[in-house]
Amino acid sequence: PDYLSGITNSGKPDFHKLEYEQSGEFHFILGFGYNARNILNTFDGTFTKDLVKGFSTIRFQLSDEQVNLIEEKFRELDILSYPEEFKPDPVNPKDNTITIVMPCSSYYIRVELDEQMKEVFWKDENKAYDPKAIALEELIHEIEEMVYERDEYIKMPKEKGGYE
Repeated sequence: PDYLSGITNSGKPDFHKLEYEQSGEFHFILGFGYNARNILNTFDGTFTKDLVKGFSTIRFQLSDEQVNLIEEKFRELDILSYPEEFKPDPVNPKDNTITIVMPCSSYYIRVELDEQMKEVFWKDENKAYDPKAIALEELIHEIEEMVYERDEYIKMPKEKGGYE
């Protein structure tokens, strides 16, 4: 895919090169993991796995039940109200500390909901205390699990190496 071409070993995808056509229906793209390099794309029915030294892309479709559940949860979160660059307050209100998360994940979301397109990018460097961050993180992890438990994912090539 074009948005993955020319990515160095630790670079992040250029999601702005990602082509899609608005359909008037619910669809989403979720990039997650290191630099949001694992990418579930319901617009074109693919999943791209970050292999560290490259990518593997397969045809991939969630069940209607899973898609409906995710749509409902995006609505409950009011995802359309999130800022494009999501930076929740990292301060723990109980003791005024900040907990750094290593390694950290990055998330890219492009969602088409109610004929509106919304993009959200979040580099999750600190433990979240903000209820909007906690709710979004829970949904992202739920979607990740939906991917990880599928035979198509399990049969994909394994990562080689790691990030420093």
